[in-house]
Amino acid sequence: MREIPTFRAGAAAFAAMLFAAAGTLATHARANDKNANGKYGNDGEILAQLVAIDENEVHAAQLAEKKDVEGPVESYARMIREDHGKNINDTEKLADKLNIDLKKGDPVDSIHTQGEQMLDRLDDVSGGEFERSFLSEMVNGHREALDKLDDFIRMAQNPEVKAHLQATRERVAFHLKEAERLQAGATGSHH
Repeated sequence: MREIPTFRAGAAAFAAMLFAAAGTLATHARANDKNANGKYGNDGEILAQLVAIDENEVHAAQLAEKKDVEGPVESYARMIREDHGKNINDTEKLADKLNIDLKKGDPVDSIHTQGEQMLDRLDDVSGGEFERSFLSEMVNGHREALDKLDDFIRMAQNPEVKAHLQATRERVAFHLKEAERLQAGATGSHH
């Protein structure tokens, strides 16, 4: 019995992993509409995109775990799942604390489509090929996430949001270095 289609539906935002906006945030955004026209409206869009990035990372890691990756790639996937899961909670708590509405917009639809495409690409491979593809997606995605975070840090208006984004950027940079290190080890034997 294969559960991947159900997993895909729950992980539709995955491939956007490093682009922006949120799938499951719609409910949260409606429930937390306290600051719809508030001072930090732009921050709501930024934080919604950050949560989506984190959710996509979690979904990528969960797929890697379902594919039974082993060794260093398994450890990396677990770190990604745990770190980004924690960041989802931290980001949502910050938004609640600051009464910032997590805003869903056009980027969300784009990210959902990109997420489904990435899941399809990863789901089509297994074994060593999956590990190489997963690491490649992690490297490319984390590079894109760093670019996004740099933009977010420049655009953020609230100092607490900016500080959270800077802390997140440090973790994402570490994830990128680890993915590059693992990728070099995985492809090193082919040279």
